[in-house]
Amino acid sequence: MRPAENSSLFIPIILMFGLLALSSCGQKPATEERSSGPSNSFSHEVLVLADVSLKPTLEDLAARYQQETADYIRFIFAPSAAIRPDTPGDSVDVYILANSNFMFQPGDTLAADPNYRLEIAYSIPCIVVPQLNPALVSNLSDLVNPGIRLGIADPDSDILGAFALEILEKNGLLEAVEPKLIHVGPSALDLSQRIASKEMEAAIGWIVFANWAEGVNDVILLTSDEIPRIAVISAWRAAHPRDEAAAARLMTFLDNDRCAETFRHWGYMTSRADLEMYATAAQIGGDPVFPELASR
Repeated sequence: MRPAENSSLFIPIILMFGLLALSSCGQKPATEERSSGPSNSFSHEVLVLADVSLKPTLEDLAARYQQETADYIRFIFAPSAAIRPDTPGDSVDVYILANSNFMFQPGDTLAADPNYRLEIAYSIPCIVVPQLNPALVSNLSDLVNPGIRLGIADPDSDILGAFALEILEKNGLLEAVEPKLIHVGPSALDLSQRIASKEMEAAIGWIVFANWAEGVNDVILLTSDEIPRIAVISAWRAAHPRDEAAAARLMTFLDNDRCAETFRHWGYMTSRADLEMYATAAQIGGDPVFPELASR
């Protein structure tokens, strides 16, 4: 993916991606495990609690990791709001979050070690429309037009919903579009699938939505000054991992070029320098700020 030549121009840029198929974009349960346990070919298991919106990328990454090591990654996937340190049954080795510490404060619970935190990649918000953009949406202002059903991820369950509300508020559109907002949950993957099914004319999503389904979602970049914040995908080692050595090996892998290559393959940015091409004044990470909705 390449940035627009000048992201500060108020020119709608619709990116048509050659996309990867994703068979797991259907309805997802609130929490799901990737598998019940390792096969006999693995000598160690590392348990990862991760945001379900990262599932396509992380499963791709795990396949690569497991080819190179004797460690099996067992995932527990959950929506952003369900990433909690009190997961029943097993203690977690590594947490992977869709935006820094959203809805999860490791320092408060001592569940994660703040000395072992990595910034893995970055998510850029954008407008997403069904393939060929039948409603001819070209910019944020078009979202207030009659007949435009606007989808956002449920802000009570997924970090993307909070980002969407902050964008709409920052650009003076939230009051106008609030009555017609369609909240989709529990995760951003569900929102992507609903757009692909043409159940709405537009949504506030991530640029990587174009990589979550083959040829069915188009992306419209926001201008640099329309983006108040960029999401930081981060990994935290647990304060008391079940297998400290296995957790350390995974954290080392997440901090190398092979991990970055996988995230770039799925459309994420992997360096702060990349972000300047999209949003020069945007805050990187942190909690989105927006007013309480009357409908919530």
